[in-house]
Amino acid sequence: MLTQQALQDKDNVEKALKLYLDCISRYSKAPNKFKTNQDEYFKAISLIFPVISCGLFSVRNMLPRISECVDRTIIDEAGMIPLHQSFPLLVRSRKAIIVGDPLQIEPIITLSDQRRDDYGKTAFLDKGLTEIDYNRYSPEEEYSATTYHRAAGATGANGNTGHGIRLMEHYRCQPSIIEYCNNIAGYGLEVKTQPRVSPLKTNLIAHHVEGNIEGNVNQQEVTAIRELIPRLLNQGYSLADIGIISPFKVHADALRDDLRSRRNFPEFHKNDIGTIHTFQGSQKRVIILSTKVCRSQDNFSFINRKTNLLNVAVSRAEELFILVGNLYRLEKAGGYTERLVKHIQTNGLVFDYKSKSELENPYKDSAIDIVSNCKHLDYFTRAIQEVEQELIVVTPWIRGDEPKQFADNIVSALERGVQVKVVYGYVNPTRESYANNDNNDAEAEKLLRDLFTSYPKSRLIRSRREGTNQRILFWDNNFAVVGSWDWLSHRYRDKCDLSPMNPDAQIRGETSVLVSDSLSLALLKGNIDGLIQEES
Repeated sequence: MLTQQALQDKDNVEKALKLYLDCISRYSKAPNKFKTNQDEYFKAISLIFPVISCGLFSVRNMLPRISECVDRTIIDEAGMIPLHQSFPLLVRSRKAIIVGDPLQIEPIITLSDQRRDDYGKTAFLDKGLTEIDYNRYSPEEEYSATTYHRAAGATGANGNTGHGIRLMEHYRCQPSIIEYCNNIAGYGLEVKTQPRVSPLKTNLIAHHVEGNIEGNVNQQEVTAIRELIPRLLNQGYSLADIGIISPFKVHADALRDDLRSRRNFPEFHKNDIGTIHTFQGSQKRVIILSTKVCRSQDNFSFINRKTNLLNVAVSRAEELFILVGNLYRLEKAGGYTERLVKHIQTNGLVFDYKSKSELENPYKDSAIDIVSNCKHLDYFTRAIQEVEQELIVVTPWIRGDEPKQFADNIVSALERGVQVKVVYGYVNPTRESYANNDNNDAEAEKLLRDLFTSYPKSRLIRSRREGTNQRILFWDNNFAVVGSWDWLSHRYRDKCDLSPMNPDAQIRGETSVLVSDSLSLALLKGNIDGLIQEES
């Protein structure tokens, strides 16, 4: 019908379109000429373009008339739009529908606290207004004065989001994914998404990477994600299905540069790797979140300050959400990162990252058997039951729930008079980086130290070299298991209990070798003795 009407008035429509093109091309005389008969011109243009889509900064150009020239405006993502930026469009509109989520990404305001305080004083308090007025109307207030807040009638009080119409039905994410967002944001959603398990047999994965930051980039996380992508592709995903995000721009840029390099995945679209902010409004079958932070001095408050960042990050994933980071630090930081780690522990799968070099077998010409994944737990139980004289555990870390399990299980061997030694420590305590990168749990250390005080032959020993990254279970000079398994810090025990029902779930294998020939055992024991002797 609109096309027929436009054809009937072809000459006037053509004239209006040419003049409109001149306006948006910024020819100097065009706007004044347009104003002489703007009602008729807009009517003619609307026959061809009944709907116009543009950004807020383009409104002045796209709609040269200032008074009400738009019948109905829809402003999307209003929770991240400062109030003053929507004014130019609103004054051109008869009616407006404001759509947004105040619990997702807020506006980016790059002003210092001092600048905000000065503005609040001079523009509000000195004028007889209140702090609540500042919270409601200030262009510098990102948490309570957005376009959404004003449209919803928010009071300006902390946490008040007004009385907008809530859309309670959710259709994007798998239930276990959106459940986390629902919990932290308190939406009360009715999840309508049809349940569908990913090719990895889960919708949530937490992928532990110890991490090491140089130049504001966690290169170990970059490497882990680079090695993870082929595994996803092998499971049937395409690069277009995958989005990779980080809270930090420098780290996101490093991920993009590495992954899109010629030697890796040059066909990866640049817009599919970025910050959480750039993914607002987007979605992918798979989202990988690289948190970057891994040291005690890192600023977790940027992520944990409000629900907004993690709410957006997790809810971008339709089918599979993968958290890559130092799970120990994220959990210790408390807040929303701790809740995310625990949510995945309860509803998904947790894996420790191993580099390719860590998975290689250094004892190639020995009498060996391969030990994979959950079989490590069987060998740990076997060692504790069989050992008669000496049992040694070498591990970088003591943390999480596993030390308590070990303390309970090892008592039977201690009571038989077995000498137990635990050698640990990822970083030498004399080095400057020790306090920030060791990541051992002091409570877990104390638990084992207190246990061994009752058995004088047994010891908890911190490595005094450059720290140890070895993972060894050694007993009675008869057997040793050497490889990638973190004996006293892994998070697999609960998942291994489920593994018979889910044998293909692990996307990164844990591989060790069982060493039983005397020559290799002697060499291995000498290496361990070296760690222990340097402690004394």
